[in-house]
Amino acid sequence: MPPKKKAAPRKTKAQAAAEAKAEAEAQAVAAAAEAESKEEQMEEDSQEAVTVKTTTMTTETIVTTTMTIVSAQEESKEDSNSNNKKVEETKEKEEEKMVKESPAKKKTGRSKRKAKDDEMVEEEEKVTTSTTTTTSTETQAPVPASEQDQDQDQDMKEVAAEVSSSSSSSAPAPAPKTNGAALTMAERMEKLKGLRQKMNASKQANRTDLMAEHQKSKVNHREEAKKARAREAAEEMMAKQEAEEAGEDYERSQFWNYSAESVERWNEKQEAKRIRMDNKFTDWGQMNHKKYLKQVGELKPNLAAYNAKKEAAMHVNEDGELVVASDSGFYRDANSVAFLSDAKPNALAVDRLAADVAKQIEARSKFSKRRAHKEDEDVNYINDANQRFNQKIARFYDKHTKEIRDDFERGTAL
Repeated sequence: MPPKKKAAPRKTKAQAAAEAKAEAEAQAVAAAAEAESKEEQMEEDSQEAVTVKTTTMTTETIVTTTMTIVSAQEESKEDSNSNNKKVEETKEKEEEKMVKESPAKKKTGRSKRKAKDDEMVEEEEKVTTSTTTTTSTETQAPVPASEQDQDQDQDMKEVAAEVSSSSSSSAPAPAPKTNGAALTMAERMEKLKGLRQKMNASKQANRTDLMAEHQKSKVNHREEAKKARAREAAEEMMAKQEAEEAGEDYERSQFWNYSAESVERWNEKQEAKRIRMDNKFTDWGQMNHKKYLKQVGELKPNLAAYNAKKEAAMHVNEDGELVVASDSGFYRDANSVAFLSDAKPNALAVDRLAADVAKQIEARSKFSKRRAHKEDEDVNYINDANQRFNQKIARFYDKHTKEIRDDFERGTAL
């Protein structure tokens, strides 16, 4: 007989509440873990979406760049093909033009040769006509003495007329084999030879002139001037050396190369140059020096007081000579400081200096470069800078534009 199961003990309310609380906590923990796992899954999904999006964007950019590169290459190929087509078309046009112009050039060359041949034929005809006229004039007699002579003269005239008519025709007949005809051909050939010689001489002269002009164009004038100056300096150095070896003064020997008139002109030129340099502004030091010289020239020294001091500093020695006393200090050197004690000016000298300073101050106050405005002058400026600019232009162009401005004022300008 199987044993009987024991009945489960009854739970108290406190135990039931504790178990319910434990189950609730376990469910809450499980829910929190599930929520965390869901959040992690969502984060992983979002990261995967971002990576997929970035990869798609990069692939799209790569595709677009490749498409642009391919399109640019195709456009460059099309441009190169169009350029090649244009070049081929221009070449074909030039070839057609050359083909069209070649027969015209041939025609022009033929026409030129034909013109030259015509000129040669005309010259030959002129020579033959001149020879026939000379022969006809020579055959004529002044006055026939008998009937036989008259018949001979008539025959000669007829022959001369036939020769002249044959030579003046468009197709000249061959010259008869006589001594006169042979001379005519020789003269004609000689004249042709002379013309050819003149033509060759003109060609040679043109060629020489062309070569001379070409050589002149290659000349560097600055280099030539530099060489000329160096040559002159070398010649002058050699002349100085030769004069020194001969024991002569080179500068004195050069005086024989100049006349008195040329020396005077040179001195006048140098004096004018010196005056021009004095009037020109170089620096403030020069300006101050010029001002000092001007002021010293205006302040006249007191020669009477100077001579009195000079006589006081001199005395007669045992030999009867005037000498300067060593303790006077009148003729002092640069290291002397005696001027600190004995160089006190008198009242008149101070007054003269004060008057000169007052004169300088007054002159400086009156001096001004600003020009006064003229009331009746036309106003053609908008400010001071524009006024100065117009004044500078007026110095050079007023004499040329005066008539035009007068026409504008009268209203008669075109």
